[in-house]
Amino acid sequence: MGTVDQLPVKEGEWVNEGETLLVLDRKSYEANMLLAKSRLEQAQLAFARVESLNASKLVSAQDFEASRAAYEMAKAEYDQAADEYDKTVIRAPISGTVAQLDIEAGEAVMIGTMNYTGTVLAVLADLSHMQALIDVDEADVVSVAIGQPATIYVDALPDTSFAGHVTNIAYMPTQNVLNATQQTTTFEV
Repeated sequence: MGTVDQLPVKEGEWVNEGETLLVLDRKSYEANMLLAKSRLEQAQLAFARVESLNASKLVSAQDFEASRAAYEMAKAEYDQAADEYDKTVIRAPISGTVAQLDIEAGEAVMIGTMNYTGTVLAVLADLSHMQALIDVDEADVVSVAIGQPATIYVDALPDTSFAGHVTNIAYMPTQNVLNATQQTTTFEV
């Protein structure tokens, strides 16, 4: 969890893959990484001393193993702290348009899944490849085939048509109840 420190993008902007979308407050993560780095350096020096003493048989095998284990644990803690620090910068996984931005600078964010509120920070869309889900009446669906060319018209853009092709036809129909005596049966294409 963290607080959004920087939000260099705006809804509707184009971003390239790898470009920074937002930066969380990094102070505590940076402090943890510096602390882990100091512990790693200390454990590395201690292990180097014990290793040289072990070569001369001046230290027990138990002390040598304990020193090596302490060094390896310090290295793992540093790697984990560095990873957490790196994750405070959220980058674009694809090139595309920022279609939705659900966060503002200063707001808190939480780790979670797509099923919980607060986990979708932004939505990127590659608008060069759009997918339309269209309900086709059961009487007409028999005339539709996968791969068939299609022309799509949108009410919001009456003078514009979009060329496409059929990629999927639902196996199960959707029934829509219009009123107490009428219903329609359609297939999602």
